Amino acid sequence: MLGNWSLRTKFFLTTILLVVVTSTTIVVVMSRQLSESLTEEKYIQLRQDLRFINRSLEKEIQQLRTDAQIIARSRIIKGLIESTNSSSSNILDVIEEEEWKESLTVLFNQTLAASPPYFKVRLIKYKKDKQSESAIEKITAWKRNNKITLLPPDKLQEKIHRPYIKNSTSLSPDEVLLSKLSLDREEGKIYTPTIATLRSVAPIFDREILYGFIVISMDITHTFEDAAEILTQDINLYATQDDGQFIYHPEKEKTFTFEFPEKAQHIMENEFYGSDKIFNDNKLQYGTVRDKANEEYSLVHEKFHFDPLNPDRYIRISLIQPYSKIESITDQLNRSLIYTSLIIVTIAIILTTLALRALAIPIQQLLASIKKFGRTQKIDTLPTERNDELGTLAQQFRLMSTRVIEQTNLLNQEVLIRRLTDKQLRAREEELKRSNEELEKFAYVASHDLQEPLRKVQAFGDRLIARSYDDLDDKSKDYLKRMQQAASRMSQLISDLLSFSRVATRGRPFQSTNMNEIVNGVISDLEIAIEQSGAIVEVNDLPVVEGDELQLRQLMQNLIGNSLKFRRADVQHHVKIWSKVNDDDTQIEIHIQDNGIGMDSKYSERIFEVFQRLHARNEYEGTGIGLAICKKIVERHNGKIEVKSTLGEGSEFIVFLPLN
Repeated sequence: MLGNWSLRTKFFLTTILLVVVTSTTIVVVMSRQLSESLTEEKYIQLRQDLRFINRSLEKEIQQLRTDAQIIARSRIIKGLIESTNSSSSNILDVIEEEEWKESLTVLFNQTLAASPPYFKVRLIKYKKDKQSESAIEKITAWKRNNKITLLPPDKLQEKIHRPYIKNSTSLSPDEVLLSKLSLDREEGKIYTPTIATLRSVAPIFDREILYGFIVISMDITHTFEDAAEILTQDINLYATQDDGQFIYHPEKEKTFTFEFPEKAQHIMENEFYGSDKIFNDNKLQYGTVRDKANEEYSLVHEKFHFDPLNPDRYIRISLIQPYSKIESITDQLNRSLIYTSLIIVTIAIILTTLALRALAIPIQQLLASIKKFGRTQKIDTLPTERNDELGTLAQQFRLMSTRVIEQTNLLNQEVLIRRLTDKQLRAREEELKRSNEELEKFAYVASHDLQEPLRKVQAFGDRLIARSYDDLDDKSKDYLKRMQQAASRMSQLISDLLSFSRVATRGRPFQSTNMNEIVNGVISDLEIAIEQSGAIVEVNDLPVVEGDELQLRQLMQNLIGNSLKFRRADVQHHVKIWSKVNDDDTQIEIHIQDNGIGMDSKYSERIFEVFQRLHARNEYEGTGIGLAICKKIVERHNGKIEVKSTLGEGSEFIVFLPLN
């Protein structure tokens, strides 16, 4: 049915469809971007509020520590200590001590009056002997309902059993202890009405001996309530300990429930589902959560590490806002975008109808001419005289048809050339194959012809040693020894060169090869060398790879043998062989790591070249070809080999082989 529609109908429907799809796409994209922008903007505002609250809380806790330390170091405390230490029973000394106590009481009152969150300041006298230790309140100033009172002497208590006092006995003069957050207690019982308490404990020293403590108690709830007042009505503040228990909640009965084990316990994860996922992700500072009624909320949080003596302690402060507020704004914007889209579609329909009337006739004429060209390879009439896009299109079609013919001829010529080139490449490949075979034969013959005179030199040297060694003088014996050693090195060098040349020409087809079996076989071959060196060879599980089994065995033989050769005399040699898959899952890495003599990292490329040695022959034997053979074997397996080494610490050779 679609094929029977006129060009005008198709163009009209296509244009309308394009306008509708474009408008819909714009609405969807803009709606999503606006929603994300509004959400992000709201989260940014919440995070700014949270940072302000954290800075305020940090400032108040820092002030709490500073106030305790200032009082502990004050001249009044020093005067009180001096008057207390006086052994005289003179009435003037007693009066002086009472005056210092009165001054300290005034200082306590001033401290409580100056800081609304403070509700208690105490001087606690510490005493320790061989049998016992005690920490008794000496002066306690208490603020209730903005009224400051002094605790009577008969109400002063022993505090040595309280953890914040017990833990403060080991403080240095410059340290201040912050207690665990808890409800205030008097005589072992939680005080009513409850007060969420954070205590600052500053030690007092008398000539390096612990005299006592200044303890300031702060109502932490007061601080949170002040912070909550700056927030808008739809934003709630929550504060939890590192175990998730609430220390501040808009519903007061849900705070400090850990102080009442018999009551229902409340934690953030049970109040807002999904908060645990946000909290456990160190990179995620905000997200969406749901309450028990399945309502969505926006949550931002931040850990506040407030105790320098215990860096792991923290308070988690969270701000939560109903997500519906953001959605309502987004819905209004979405409706506006939809109305705009409908207006655009209506205008597009009107404009398309008018444009089709002007374009339909020349397009039909152009289409008829093109169809005739397709049938007869001739162009009848084209509207080339027009000065608009249709005229340009007709002119370009005429040029295009000419170029198509030219390009077809050129393509036929190129196909012919490529056929000839492929034939030449195949001929060159055959020629290269013959050349390699001849080169291999030449290498074998050359090595055989070179080995023969060397064997004679060694044989005649052996006969000379057997028959006339005792008749030779020392210098002649030295010459004979050098001749034998040189012939042996030359023979080994020829064998190594032959092995090097055969890596590419004598390679076997690749097959599945178990590297565990290869390494175990190499270790078995090197058993005597391992025992003589006292080395430990540790092999972890190795993979199965596609490769030439003999060449991979030669590779591991060279690398493990090198590790045993270049060892340090002052430590037990340790070789560790292990493997892993690289980060992009394309290669297997086989590591051969030791604690040998190592080398300077600047030689990490040079050692894989032929005849490259870093040591004299009288230090370590070898021809300098072994690692070059290793490199050639690895390259034949489409891999690479690297070395990481530190002089005097050891080396690590890494073989990279394709995973598949």
